Order: sequence, then structure tokens, then C-alpha cells
Amino acid sequence: MFGSSSIQSFSFFLLLDFSFIHIFSLFLEPIVSYRQSSKISNL
Repeated sequence: MFGSSSIQSFSFFLLLDFSFIHIFSLFLEPIVSYRQSSKISNL
């Protein structure tokens, strides 16, 4: 059985993963909207 340290590191990894996804979505959103607008303008 693992101790509380593994749970702590796991929660920290989860927090890091969520923050990374948040930053990634922040960067990805304008790119996706730009591509969608360019597609609409091309049509």
C-alpha cells in the first residue's frame, strides 16, 4: 500500500495537468476561431 505522499504527489500531478489544459485551451481557442473564420471566408 502507498502512503499519503503518493496521494499528495498524485493530486499535485492532477493540479498540474488541469492548469496545463487550461493554458493549452487559452492558446488553442484563438487559433481555432481564426481557422474557422478563415474557412468561412474561403467559402
